[in-house]
This record gives sequence, C-alpha cells and structure tokens, in this order.
Amino acid sequence: TFVEDPLYGAVPDTNHPERAYIPNAGSDDTQWTYKHRYQLPSNLEGELVIIQWYYLTANSCNPEGYGDYNFAPLGISGNSLAQCGYPLPSNGVPGKPEQFWNCAEVKISTDCEASTPFPTKQPSVPVTKSPVAVSTPRPTISNAPTFKSAVAESREDSRLIAYLANWQACPTDDMLDAYTHIVIAFAVSYTWSAAKNNCDTSCSVSAPPTCGNQVRQDLIDKWRGQGKKVVLSFGGAGMGGSWPGDNNNCWDYCFGKEEEVSTQLVSIVQSQNLDGIDLDYEYCYDTEGTQSGLCTAKDTSLFPTEASFDTAAQNFLTGITSNLRQKMDALGDDYELTHAPMDSDLAPTSKYYQILKDQSENLDYLMPQFYNGYIKVVSDGFTGTGAGAYSAESVYSNLAMDLFPNRPDKVVFGFCVNGCSGTGSNANGQQAVSVLQQVKEFDQGQYSCNGGAFFWVASADASGAWSDPVAAELALTAGCLDGTTPPPPSPPNTTSNPTSGVTAQPTSPTTSQPTNAVTSKPTNAPIVVGPVVAVFDAVLGAPRCASATSSCESGDLLKRMSCSEPNGSNSVDECVDGSKAIQSIERITAASLSGEVFKEGDMVVISADVHAWLDGQSDVAVDIYHAVSASYPIWNLVHSEVVNGGMATVSANHELPGGSPTQAFRFNIRHGGQPETGCSGGQWDDVDDLILHVEPEVITTTTTTALPRVKARHALFD
Repeated sequence: TFVEDPLYGAVPDTNHPERAYIPNAGSDDTQWTYKHRYQLPSNLEGELVIIQWYYLTANSCNPEGYGDYNFAPLGISGNSLAQCGYPLPSNGVPGKPEQFWNCAEVKISTDCEASTPFPTKQPSVPVTKSPVAVSTPRPTISNAPTFKSAVAESREDSRLIAYLANWQACPTDDMLDAYTHIVIAFAVSYTWSAAKNNCDTSCSVSAPPTCGNQVRQDLIDKWRGQGKKVVLSFGGAGMGGSWPGDNNNCWDYCFGKEEEVSTQLVSIVQSQNLDGIDLDYEYCYDTEGTQSGLCTAKDTSLFPTEASFDTAAQNFLTGITSNLRQKMDALGDDYELTHAPMDSDLAPTSKYYQILKDQSENLDYLMPQFYNGYIKVVSDGFTGTGAGAYSAESVYSNLAMDLFPNRPDKVVFGFCVNGCSGTGSNANGQQAVSVLQQVKEFDQGQYSCNGGAFFWVASADASGAWSDPVAAELALTAGCLDGTTPPPPSPPNTTSNPTSGVTAQPTSPTTSQPTNAVTSKPTNAPIVVGPVVAVFDAVLGAPRCASATSSCESGDLLKRMSCSEPNGSNSVDECVDGSKAIQSIERITAASLSGEVFKEGDMVVISADVHAWLDGQSDVAVDIYHAVSASYPIWNLVHSEVVNGGMATVSANHELPGGSPTQAFRFNIRHGGQPETGCSGGQWDDVDDLILHVEPEVITTTTTTALPRVKARHALFD
C-alpha cells in the first residue's frame, strides 16, 4: 500500500491504494528521480519474496481512475486524454498505453537483530588554514615495496599515472601494481547536488576521501611504501566546465583567493602525507575571445563584464600555480606539481597555454587530456586528423618542444578508459599501446624518451587489464633519461592500428568486405570442444570465448540493456546502447556447423534471443554483423530481419574469414532505420557483441620441380 512521496508530496489514491503518482519529469530528462514509501503486509515474510514493480503510463490514454485523482500537490492538473481500452494487454503489446514491469527478489524477515549494521561514515580530516612555511621531514613509510615493476621504479620518464575517483571503490593490488602514480580525484569546494553543485562561496576546500568515500590513510601509506607517488587533484568537472549547458560555477568563488586556497591544499598534502598536487581546471578563462558564449552560469555579481571574469580566471591560474610551488618547496624537494588541461585548451594561442608556458619552471610535468573530442586518438592515431579537429601530434609537439623546450619526458599522454563514449574517446589497452608506439616512432624517435601515460579512471582497470599492456610498452623505455641517448623506439605493431587507412571510426563502422589476408601462425589458445560460456573481456569491452572451442554463448552477460546491462554496452568499439533503450539483446550463441573448433573457412550459425517492443508506428529489426578483428572492427552486414513484439530468436549462417584469431559478431536491434553502419545509435536501440577465438586455416602446399605453390585462400560472405 502506498504511504508517502517524500520528494514531491503525492497523496494516496483511496480508490487505488497500490498506486503512486509521479509528476512531470521535465523536458530536459534530468529530474527522473522518485522516492516512494510503501507498507508491506504485516504477515509477509520469506527467504525468497518477489516484489514486482509495475509502471502504467498516461501519455497516450488515461488509465481507470486517473481522472479522479487529486494532482494538486504535484503542481499539475492531469490531462484530457481519452480513457484506455480495457482489459489492458497483459504483455504490453501493442504499446498503448505503455506498460513496464520489473521484479526484485528479496528476503523479508521479522527478526532483524542479527543484521549487519550500516558502516558509519569516516569523519573528514580537518584542514589547517594557517600558512605553511616550515620545512619538516616527511614520515618514513615502513611498507616494503612489493609491486615495483620496471615502470614503477621510474619517476622522471615513462610514468603510468592512474586517476582514482574517490567516490568509487578502493582499488585492489592487482589493479595498481604497475602504476607509478595514483591521483586522488578530487578535492573540491562544493557539496554535490544533482541539479547544480552547492558552491562554498569562501572556496573552503575540505580534506577529500581517498576512495570508497572514506579517508584511507592506511592505503595512502601502503601505496607510498610500494614506491608510488600519491597526488591530490583539485578541481574536476563539478567545479565548472567550459562546455555548452554546464551550470556549475564554483571556481568563481576561488578567484582572488589564490593564497588561501593554496594554503588549504598544501595543508591537506601535509596532513595526508601526499606527494603533490594536480590542478584539473576545465572552466573558462577567455570568454571575451575563444570561449565566447560559454560558462554562462558565472556569477555576474562578482564579474559584471567578460573582461573582469577573464582577468580573474587568468590571475587565479597563474597565482595558484606559483603559490603551490612556493609552499610545497618550503616543505621539501620531492613534491610534484602538475596541471591536467583539456586538449581544447592547448592551442599555442590559448591564454591557458601561455600561462602554462610562463609557469613551466614551476611544473614537474603536464598531463594533457587527449579525450574531450577536440582530438580523437582512437580513430586518428597520433598524427591523423580524420575525426578530430587537430592531430594529437600537433599539440604534443608544442608541449614537448615549446612549452617544455625539448623535454618530451615532461609530457604525460592522457587516455580515457571508460566514461568518454560521448566524445568517441574510450581507448582500450591495445589501442593505447598503439598510440604510445606511434609517439615513440614519430620523426625517427624524437619522442621515444617521453613522460609516459595517464588514464581516467582506475575503476575501469579491472585486474590491470588496461594498465598491464600499457606498462609493458612503457617498460621498454623506462629510465631512458638516465642514459646519454634515448633507446630506439619499440618495433612497429604488425597488427592493423587506428591509423590504418582501412580502419573505420568506431562510431561509424564501414560495411565493406575486408580484403583477404595472409593467415597468421597458429595460436596457443587452449582447445575446448563443446559449449563454452563467454567471460567479459575488459580490454576489448565485450563477452569473449578466448579458448579454441566449437560453441560459444554469452550466458547472462547481455541480459537487459543500456545502464542496467552488466558491463554495458558490451561493444568492442564506441557504439553504445540508446539512452532510453527498451529493445534488448538477451543472449548470443555461435556454433560450428562441423562440430569442430572455430577455424578460418568454417561455417558457423550465429543466433540471438532478443526482446522487441512495438509501438505500431515503426518496425523493429535485428541486424547481424561480423568483424574480422575485434580489436579494430570493420563491420560487415551478415543478415537483417524484422521481428514481432516480445521474445524472438534471430539467426544466420556465416563463413569465418581469415585475417585475425580474434573475431567478433554483433547484434543490433533497432527501432526503425536501416542496416547501414553497424551501429544504429537510436535512443531505443540495443547493441551487443560476442568475441570468438578462430584457429588459422590449415594451408596445404604442393611441390613440383618448380617453386612450391600455395593453395588459394578464399572467403565467402552471406
């Protein structure tokens, strides 16, 4: 029985006591947050109780009793739609009215004395606001280094720096064994709010949690004992951003307080025994010029003109940098200072670039973010400009040769592992390795001894799946500054990479057929004849059967869609599920028709169980694609068909071509549209991939008195 709506004040419906009514969500889709209290039956208990949630909409017709409800407390007046026809369809098809169901399995008990109490929040460490001017010796950490690798032992080049989001779970040892630095993100001067963060108008910076929303001094000391630098990052997107539509402006209240803010930050460094400070400034500084029309949320009572705002912002960037350098130098010689500017702020004519150049002597290194859409290294590689506005090389060279004259070791290349799909910039480990190899090889190895790489965010590096291949690449040049000349660049990658002319951009895969390729030598994958359930591959981003097998299925890894899908979107490129996805790929299965392990030239049947929702206006279709390489997919259409509403199975036969031992199939269920690109991108659509290990075809040769001849290879596509 519905009892209370604590957020919006909806009252119970005496005619339908089970109902809770919700207000309009708003046109910007940002207020879909509801909280309702219900009373369970007094005699209800059980080890396994199913609670069903049923959502009946009123956007196409009015359910029974809707017109009699008192909407006044919600500030709305209902609507004037016609009455829905009853009985309503039990399966929701056709979708008028729209109906949604979901269930939860819970335990309900009358004995709660044995329940585990909720953990109490660890209190924040108070910030000392008195000036810091006395040099004191740093505490000695007794933890013996246990995870030092060739990379982790290097400090002045080939760094591997991980941002740790302090609201996310604390990392495990196997995640961070190769990191040289851990950057705690973020220290801020606001409290979080969904609509707009609540800025502290004094720019008071509280001591931040380490991870898991708690201060973990034990972990900080442990990581430092393992030889890692632990750095505090101040800022982040929540302080205010220079992209259209952002309404946060907490940086405004820090302008003019460079002395006070720097003192607070250095005090936190001292109290938590940290190794330095990173400034993550993504807000405006040139609204009179290149950023005209942005940062419209700025406080005009403080800055009545664009010129006054720009002056305050630029003075802050200069003042906070120089103040932090002076205050940390007073503590000792080993404290690091850096900035992490967005790629769009690093044109040589940018005011921010000029400030960084003027302050370069105060910076230990710089961490440019190559993942905000301005530059797209996943699609374009290091030197290309096909998808991005400029090449990464043009920005990198300015930093390595101009801002830090002939010092590429001071430039740490920034990647985004997860969370940057909106700019097409998520990079898996192999893609990052390819870019770093291109950096080393550029201009006969000019940047072979460089600053290494950093990435956002540590939680996406499960078991070191991203960092391990990157660390292996960085280890090839780790410590290069100690020699008289940098070592030679690593050998070029023989697999196709993002700069290859035939590689499609992830968000717009091609549908052309790949050319025949020379068969690679047999791999050492274990052979399993029979069905194998895939395991999620965090590097490639989708379920994968890594062993040589005759059958592979996704199991439960693909159930549901969008944010409710485990590891969603489960795609090997930047294709994502729709923001309002209601279509769903539930399971994908691949099986060899010969009953033998998957190998080049074999025919396989690929099928998927799908759940389709129809609105009576547009068809729902399922498209099947294949990519020869899961690492660098070029999607080829295999099959497409329109499906009815509800559950359905879609399948097709396909011959596995040669060219790569790691191949992928994609199922894309879409509402309307055509099978053109391999990624429909519709707001209602779902996309999922399954990765297979494919053994090489056995190539026979015949010998005569002349040269040996090799049997012609072939590939057949449905």
